[in-house]
Amino acid sequence: MNIVDELNFYDEKMLRLQYEISECFTHQLTKGEVREDFIKEYIKKKIKNIEILKGLIIKDNNTSSQLDMIICDDNVIYNQYGSHYLVEAEFCKQVIEVKSTLKNEYLKQLIDVAKNIKKMNADIKTGMFAYSIGENPKNMLKYFGYEYDIDLDMYYYNSEKIKNEYRYIDYVICIDENFEFVVINENREFNLYIDKPIIKYLWPILKK
Repeated sequence: MNIVDELNFYDEKMLRLQYEISECFTHQLTKGEVREDFIKEYIKKKIKNIEILKGLIIKDNNTSSQLDMIICDDNVIYNQYGSHYLVEAEFCKQVIEVKSTLKNEYLKQLIDVAKNIKKMNADIKTGMFAYSIGENPKNMLKYFGYEYDIDLDMYYYNSEKIKNEYRYIDYVICIDENFEFVVINENREFNLYIDKPIIKYLWPILKK
């Protein structure tokens, strides 16, 4: 293992530990905000010259739903209301929704968000970061075209199995200690990676 892998293992473990520690909060909103704030600051330490905002994306009379993390260049122009922001679609690079548990219902919500956002700016990438997986991994990966072959003990890809609406998702990364993975949409086909530490795939995604 080289030093870069060791640092990525460290990053991944730090995120998991903070997730576990934040369980001490009984108030769900507080718990979620503490986790979001931590990962925002962690990302900003890893990737320079970006701004990460919470709020709405707007263009003309179109408005997104409330978003956890809007990633922009650090010279973004925005309007602020309280602790939230209104960001013009042209300045947005990515949107990340942060979830404690990865579930298909959240993926469907992300699809709706992505459809709306990409009408305003087709170049905005939409992804999800999750700490744990709430379904059998074999079922979860079927949404992205991956079937598990018991005899070969491996996943194989069949793009015909993907519902077109899932292609609005650009990536999903899950750091569940029992099954961590990332799926990345590249030219409307999903690539699956399960080699640890999976967090190493997040940093290049966010730099694009």
